[in-house]
Amino acid sequence: MTKLTDDELRPTGKRCCSPWKSVPFGMWYFNWIRSSLNTAGIEPGSTVAIWGLGAVGLAVAMGCQQAVASRIIGVDINPVKLSFATLTAKKFRVTEFVNPKDHEKPIQTVLVDMTDGGVDYSFECIGNVACMSCIGVLPSRLESFCCYIGVAASSLEISTRPFQLVTGRVWKGTAFGGWKSRDSVPRLVEDYLNKKVKVDEFVSHDVPYEEINNAFHLMHSG
Repeated sequence: MTKLTDDELRPTGKRCCSPWKSVPFGMWYFNWIRSSLNTAGIEPGSTVAIWGLGAVGLAVAMGCQQAVASRIIGVDINPVKLSFATLTAKKFRVTEFVNPKDHEKPIQTVLVDMTDGGVDYSFECIGNVACMSCIGVLPSRLESFCCYIGVAASSLEISTRPFQLVTGRVWKGTAFGGWKSRDSVPRLVEDYLNKKVKVDEFVSHDVPYEEINNAFHLMHSG
């Protein structure tokens, strides 16, 4: 394995990002965008469902777009997030949006109807065990892949019938997207500086320090 030079490991030593732009290059952004490429190994032409359209889900969508997925379906119950995602759809390449509250049928049935049988890959980006269990048994194509990114409370559990796994489904979680921080974070920074990955588009509000309490309110309200 080729050892990287100090300049290669520290691209920001040559060019700078402003402090707020540096924040996303922590674990959250790196994990999410790479989870679809490294952990799931999405194949070109695949159909993907992403549960949760916050920064987590949109970063996953960006990774799915890089993997040349043919359909990227976003699932969220928050109309505000759906509106924001719609405005940025061309940037994040989310092709379709579904709000479970807009349908009388279970969301599993809605997705099966939309995709003529189910999706190839599902990403849980919320940390809700009900959603985790839901995508784990979602009627889908054989050997479908379920990737768990959202962090649920440590005391909670998910379960399934063994038959769901015998038929070929894969359940897998991800931490840091399968990359090593020392070698890989600088490369991600370099990709941002070269406009290969998006960061600015994740910012929905620019709040001064004096209004930090309002910033927390905006964050908690979704």
